[in-house]
Parts: sequence; C-alpha cells; structure tokens
Amino acid sequence: MAAQNQQIKILEEKVLLLLCQLQSQSIKKDSHNSSLPPSSDIVSKPKNLRVASNRKSGGQPGHTGTTLEMSTTPHTIIDLKSAFCSKCGQNLKDSIFTLKATRQVVEIPPIKPVYEEYRQYSCQCPRCQNLQVSDFPVNAPIQYGSSVESLVSYFSVYHGAARAVYTIQTTTKYIFTSVLYTFFGRKCRQYFGTFCSKMRGCLSNY
Repeated sequence: MAAQNQQIKILEEKVLLLLCQLQSQSIKKDSHNSSLPPSSDIVSKPKNLRVASNRKSGGQPGHTGTTLEMSTTPHTIIDLKSAFCSKCGQNLKDSIFTLKATRQVVEIPPIKPVYEEYRQYSCQCPRCQNLQVSDFPVNAPIQYGSSVESLVSYFSVYHGAARAVYTIQTTTKYIFTSVLYTFFGRKCRQYFGTFCSKMRGCLSNY
C-alpha cells in the first residue's frame, strides 16, 4: 500500500509538470488569457462555413423581423433646450419651448453590491432552561458570497487572472485585489485536488 501511494505521488508530480509545460509552450498568450492588450492579438480570418445559395442576403420572405423599441416609461429624462439662438445669438432663457422629437439610449445599470445581514437570536428553553443560540451560515463578520466567487472564477478561466482583476475592479469597484487572488488560488487548488482524486481512482484499478 505504501509503495502504491508513493507511485501515485510521483505520477501526480509528473502530471503537474507536464501541465505546466503544455501551458507555457502550446498555449499562445493573447488578451483573453493574459494581460496583453487586444491590439496584440493575431486575428486570423474566420473560414466561411456557409453553403452557397441562390438566395439574396438578409431577411427572407415570411421572416418576422425584430427591432429595438423605445420605452414608454424611460428611467431618466434629459431635456435638451438651447440657451442661445445659433443664428443671431439671442438669449433664449425665457422662451417657450415645445417638444419636437425624442431619442433613447439603452444602458446597462451599474453593478452594485447587495448586502445580506444575518441576525443571530437566542432564547431560553422553557423545559431545561438551556440558552439556545442559532447558528450563523457564514464564518466571518463580513465576507463575500458565493455569487462573487463564481463571477471571479468565470473571469479567471476565460480571461486570465490579470485581465480578470482589471475587468472586475473596473465594473464593480467593490472587490479588493488581494481578495481576487485569494479566490484564484482557492479555485486552482480545488480543481487540482479534483484532478488528483480522479487520477487516484483510475490508478487504483490497475
């Protein structure tokens, strides 16, 4: 049993070394998996997979089109009134304005943190006089929730750690850099631990 565990440990070290070598050699770094700017990416022309057809490009007859519609209840209204006449320079401050036209811009709302407060209560048991105190579902007085950690993990996998830190901090402005790298390290250890456990299961069958 001891010899088998030693062999498994040696194989795990070899697998980790090979993974590091593959990552440094075969994977080309770009703006998606490193801190390199998008302008440094080598963009290859995508291959057209469409089959040649006699149909004209665009919507086909019978196709129901969709378009961006204006909202009847916009969240913000900005009145545009000229202060001066563009022809003679007359002050238009006291003039009567009439609505001529409207245009709308659709924006994504800013990301704001949602604070959930857990309040711990206690009561005395009427039977045995025990002071019953409820348990907290979290360990620290304040900490980030699972949704924040999931978001950090997603960005770190698909964009790289450096770009993930920049993206998350510029969009949320609520998460510290040290916390982000803590999440990165935790997920790396979790994924590697899962990989090693699967390797042990495969090797134990031989």
